Amino acid sequence: MGNDTGLKISTIGSAHIRSSTSNNNLVLKDLLHVPEITKNLISVSKLCIDNNVFFEFHSNTCYVIHQVTKRVMLQDILKNGLYIFPTLLSVSQCSVNSLSFTADKINVNTWHERFGHCNFKVLKQIMSHCNIRVSDNIQFCSACIR
Repeated sequence: MGNDTGLKISTIGSAHIRSSTSNNNLVLKDLLHVPEITKNLISVSKLCIDNNVFFEFHSNTCYVIHQVTKRVMLQDILKNGLYIFPTLLSVSQCSVNSLSFTADKINVNTWHERFGHCNFKVLKQIMSHCNIRVSDNIQFCSACIR
């Protein structure tokens, strides 16, 4: 958080967002469900990378545009200093299950890298303590050898 405190992540998954202007869906990967946060926040760079889109910001509106087709996928408005996606308001008020939220296992090597290449045995204990499911497929880490 902005004040150097942390909040508990209850689940990690993904959600699909129906485009307001086309038949293509946008996907939010590695979505963190943090029950204590009262607003749904979207990482602009992550949404761009995962969906081959870019954002175009104007003084009172913002567009999410597909990089190849140049079609507008989503349009939002500025409200109280934040860009709000009106078409997603119903999504943000839904329960986690109705968002097609899935708790996929994240590869243990990904967590190994995120925790600064710590020992796999210690990493598994940390993940277990935090109720985060990880796969058991441990791969050779060339960075640790170096």
